Amino acid sequence: MPQVIHTIKTKDTTGISLAMYMMFVFGVFCWLVCGVMSKDIPLIIGNGVTLFLATIVLF
Repeated sequence: MPQVIHTIKTKDTTGISLAMYMMFVFGVFCWLVCGVMSKDIPLIIGNGVTLFLATIVLF
């Protein structure tokens, strides 16, 4: 969350590795799919929020 807030305020992502964040977003997406397939609400909510915030930083 702090990194998302900092990125939104400063619009500066020079210290963030694009490749690392792409892999992170993909991994979180896979966990979200796993949660949806198993109908595990905490897994869906946790990874849904994380995916949303990480996607903001990625773009």
